[in-house]
Amino acid sequence: MNVKTLLRWPMLASLLVAAACSDSALEPKAAPTAPSASVLGIEVNEGVDTTVTKFTIDPTTATLFTVGKTHALYIPAHAVCDLATSSYGPGEWDKPCTPMAAPLVITAKSWKNAQGLPQVDFSPSLRFNPNAGGNVTLFLAVTSHKKLESNPTILYCATLNVPCVNEQLTDASLATHVDKQNGFAYRRIKHFSGYNVSSGRVSDGMLAY
Repeated sequence: MNVKTLLRWPMLASLLVAAACSDSALEPKAAPTAPSASVLGIEVNEGVDTTVTKFTIDPTTATLFTVGKTHALYIPAHAVCDLATSSYGPGEWDKPCTPMAAPLVITAKSWKNAQGLPQVDFSPSLRFNPNAGGNVTLFLAVTSHKKLESNPTILYCATLNVPCVNEQLTDASLATHVDKQNGFAYRRIKHFSGYNVSSGRVSDGMLAY
């Protein structure tokens, strides 16, 4: 699936809306069916192993856009905490914050690990406003049907040198959902850093099966 196809793909919006109907506390209440005007600019650079996506958004309006060629991210309006005034770190994710109003440049590096599962790293590090009225949702494409059937989990990876964390163990709103028909694992995220898909046991930051 190329970028243009994914940008027009209405299933992303359908997933968000359907999940909201079943459990509004866990998923966004609505999503655009295509990238809105809040995407002020996007640049994709493909390397041998890593794709770098640099996008500029208007954080005052809802945004749906691709990361690389196959992943996607939904950010509700007023969901980004102001970088100059908000706190950051474990224990801070659910605290209220002043929303960002100025345009924001975000860089996402995406690649597949040794097990062929996707990993994405975002910068700058930031967190999202819990009072935005919707949840930031990350969609990671999983091309292997076998790995989709193994109930994959999207993990939080603070850095590349420490073990990744299964955040849903302490916060049910961060549970991973799977769309097997379209090949996506997706979940709410409360902050930016790194995320990867795990299928099976996680040991010392590496994936095992």
